[in-house]
Parts: sequence; C-alpha cells; structure tokens
Amino acid sequence: PLDIAQTHLNLGILYLKNYQNNQAESHLLQAHDLALSAQAESTPFYAQVMATLAEFYATKKDFQRAEKLLKLSLQQVDKLSLTAAAMYSQLADIYVHTKQCESAQTLIDAALG
Repeated sequence: PLDIAQTHLNLGILYLKNYQNNQAESHLLQAHDLALSAQAESTPFYAQVMATLAEFYATKKDFQRAEKLLKLSLQQVDKLSLTAAAMYSQLADIYVHTKQCESAQTLIDAALG
C-alpha cells in the first residue's frame, strides 16, 4: 500500500505543480488514506503527505486547514531536519498571509536553526 501511496503522492505533486487542482487533491487524499490504512502515521512519508496537502490548501487560500496539516506533520519529523526547516518556512508563509507576523518570525528563526 505504501508504494501505491507514494505513486499517488508523486502524481498529486505533479498535478499541483501544473495547477490541476482537482486531480492534485484527489491523488493527495488517496495518498493520505493509503498511508493511514497502512498505519504509517508516525513515518516521514506521512509527514510529507500532510505537508504536501498543506501546500495544496495554501494555494487555495485555505490557510486554516494548511496550518493544521503542517502542525500535524511537524509532529512526525525530527525538528532539526531539512524537512522540518521546509515545513517551518511553509507555515511561516501561511502566518504572513494571515497577518500573524510574530508567529511567522518565530518560525523563520526556527527554520534557520
């Protein structure tokens, strides 16, 4: 199931980069559901799926949902990893869009280490 989930994630990313939002969302949600069914919630793969879903929702200006997903994904990764730094940066961008500048600055500082 995780191989299939990875394929859906890759397709979701491809569609997201090509602005084909309906297809992107469909594949990202399938990757999410397959990861859950494989009980992979505590893996870096699941964190990547959540972060990619967050990116998708941020492009749709659904910052509340994107923030929630990023916070959940950050719980699954090593706080000092490059993945975490990218997630902190992504979350900071959401805070900038929602005018939470102090929160954004805190996350930018965390992303820079």
